[in-house]
Amino acid sequence: MKALVVGLGSMGKRRIRNILHLNEVSGSGIDDIIGFDVSESKRKESEKEYGIRTVSSLEDGLKEKPDAMVISTPPHLHLDYMKAAVREGIPYFVELSILSNDLKEIQAIQNGKEIISAPSFTMRHHESLHKIRQLVSEGNIGKNVTFSYHSGRYLPDWHPWEDYRKSFLGRTDTGGCRELLALELTWLEWVFGNVKSVYANKSKISQLEIESDVYDISFEFENGNSGQMKVDVVTKDPQKWLRVIGEKGNIEWDRKRDAVMLYDGSSKKWEEFKESPGIRAKKPDGTFYSNKEDMYIAEMNDFFNAVKGKQPYPITIQDDVRRLNILDLIEESAKSGSKVYLK
Repeated sequence: MKALVVGLGSMGKRRIRNILHLNEVSGSGIDDIIGFDVSESKRKESEKEYGIRTVSSLEDGLKEKPDAMVISTPPHLHLDYMKAAVREGIPYFVELSILSNDLKEIQAIQNGKEIISAPSFTMRHHESLHKIRQLVSEGNIGKNVTFSYHSGRYLPDWHPWEDYRKSFLGRTDTGGCRELLALELTWLEWVFGNVKSVYANKSKISQLEIESDVYDISFEFENGNSGQMKVDVVTKDPQKWLRVIGEKGNIEWDRKRDAVMLYDGSSKKWEEFKESPGIRAKKPDGTFYSNKEDMYIAEMNDFFNAVKGKQPYPITIQDDVRRLNILDLIEESAKSGSKVYLK
């Protein structure tokens, strides 16, 4: 099987590592990886680090007759490559989408066509979020819950090798704060249920040259759950933590701790669910990347299993359109200053 990886920045390189790992561990049949990027330096880096072939144009990549396409470009460039994949009948995986109009357009274009389209949903593969979903759905802390969640990091540290003002992270439509929020929305309904309404506020507290750097959102869910989420690109020490409260107990998760904590209100005791050590990819110099790769590897495995007809891909373009509809309603609420209900 031949895979064309479009975009050889940090995510494109990560996807190449994921595919190579799958080949090494399970003999997945992806025996040829071709990389495409308009940047010559990125092509040379990928050739040197991973021993793959690269091409300097999409046309040259398509001439290779790939069996699958992995689109890892900045979000505002996704649409053209998705269109190319649909036009050529190539199954495609696409990184996190942020622009709802683009996603709706590709949904209309491929309507009725039998093509595998695989939107990214990385966080649903997070081990701790799986455990939290289980504990919430099984009613371990009560029938209904309320939560507080904070996800924050400092925008200039996100891609330290480039000026955020010149990248998609500095744009209004695909900026860092909006992207971070879009990422968190990939798992929100999966854990807590279908969103009923949102009430949001956007603010700017830093000297960063962006429109806003903080989102504060209150959610109501159709099943009676509720919660508050704060997302920011100001936090110098990256944060990701969740507190869930129910009548029978509490759930706590701090990503730095690599564990979910469950408090039983009856026994007055805490129980810890520790994450596994996980997979860390090795760099060319022999050192290891700091972040675990498990979520990304699992996502690639889902995609290629779908391409090979082993099982359907877990989510659809329609599912992803719903996520971006919620994102758009958050923007609408922040602009109007009022609660907005999903239709």
